Amino acid sequence: MELADRLLSRSRELGERVKRTPQERADLVRDTAWLLTAAARVIDASEYIPSNPEKVAASDRRALPDVFMRWHLAHVRNSRHQTYRRAADLALGRNRGAWEVDTRIQDTKPDELASRDDDGLAAVLAEIAALPRWGYRRRVK
Repeated sequence: MELADRLLSRSRELGERVKRTPQERADLVRDTAWLLTAAARVIDASEYIPSNPEKVAASDRRALPDVFMRWHLAHVRNSRHQTYRRAADLALGRNRGAWEVDTRIQDTKPDELASRDDDGLAAVLAEIAALPRWGYRRRVK
């Protein structure tokens, strides 16, 4: 599940009036803290966050090209995946999961191919565009 989806789900969950045991509350607090930390890392490019390239490059300038390239490539991969997910959600809706399980494009799962490179993303988007207007329905054998 994507970070944004998890945050939205947690927001709804926190708004529910549900009785929870002390252990359930502690688990919810710990998981919510993790979600907030993950969201902060996406938003903040501070040199104080250990996983950010600024932190590594500040202490070792020779590492700068490598750490920033890895950071860049991770964002490019994530951007391709987000593009695929948005297109799949539009065309497939709640049937996206079944389509992902049932479909192979170039002998690869759609999400893996879409994230791999721009050509893979284009192939997956073309496959989604070729679906009937009603999307995808799993055939019962």
